[in-house]
Amino acid sequence: MVNHHVTPETDQHQPPLANVEVPGDWRASRAPQTRWGQWWELHPVALRTTAALAIVWGSVYLAWRILKTGQAVDPRAFYVLWLVELSNSSR
Repeated sequence: MVNHHVTPETDQHQPPLANVEVPGDWRASRAPQTRWGQWWELHPVALRTTAALAIVWGSVYLAWRILKTGQAVDPRAFYVLWLVELSNSSR
């Protein structure tokens, strides 16, 4: 008789993908990385710097876009549409 409920041995001894039990291990996962992923994982300062610059750049662009668009249109329509956009983005 064949037991169909046995899991393959490779599934039983796989380490977890997340590093939740390894203190001091800053890697996001043990999953295989691409070359780019490995590079970013080995250079966390570059990763954080790039992320911070992207957030600052996006925020500055958004503020500039809101101010420039608000100058060229009827303020009542602009703010009503802007509030609708904010309400839709939070859903």
